[in-house]
Amino acid sequence: MLLIGITGVSDTGKTRLINQLITELNKRGYRVGCIKHCPRGFKFDPPDKDSFKFRKSGARGVVLSSPNEIGLIKKSTDENKLEDLAINHLSDCDFVLIEGYKRAKAVKKIELLRIGISEKPRIKDSIAIISNFLIKTKKPTFHPDDIKNIVNFLEKLSKGRDKMTRLKINEKTIPLNSFVKNALTNILLGFLSTLKIDEDRIYKVDIRLEA
Repeated sequence: MLLIGITGVSDTGKTRLINQLITELNKRGYRVGCIKHCPRGFKFDPPDKDSFKFRKSGARGVVLSSPNEIGLIKKSTDENKLEDLAINHLSDCDFVLIEGYKRAKAVKKIELLRIGISEKPRIKDSIAIISNFLIKTKKPTFHPDDIKNIVNFLEKLSKGRDKMTRLKINEKTIPLNSFVKNALTNILLGFLSTLKIDEDRIYKVDIRLEA
């Protein structure tokens, strides 16, 4: 899974770009998820619905389930970490495109510029810039309509990414260095090799324990 942040001020075309990237990535056979930052909250649970009544009665979380879709409404006491959101809810995706979260350090960010709206880069740690005018920079640059080459760039990033490994104890994420990540991976794959698993390739392993 590759997390890519699409950043930029309002009206630079973030939503339009993300929609176009989703379409092109889907054409190439990838599974795509999205995360949108809503710092002012959002309306998802009307007061006249049962899910709202469940939460008002004290339920910490409510899952809405239908034959084709699921929805989750859950209280959050602090700012959710992007990696946890992606792993917990979009773990079957190859790419997760993120709108907002421009200050997130763990996410590779691409900054959008647009003539007349935002003409100077503001994100120091961005890995590329998308602009509808010429700009002097050492970073890779793309025109917002050059979707195929932008996706080519994302594919190259995906091939060189670090595999995501997370350990959580009592809802707290425990940092893991490279040695521990590799050791855990090798141990788990070693155990799994002794089991009869009807899979040609193991690409994801989920383990949750309730002590």
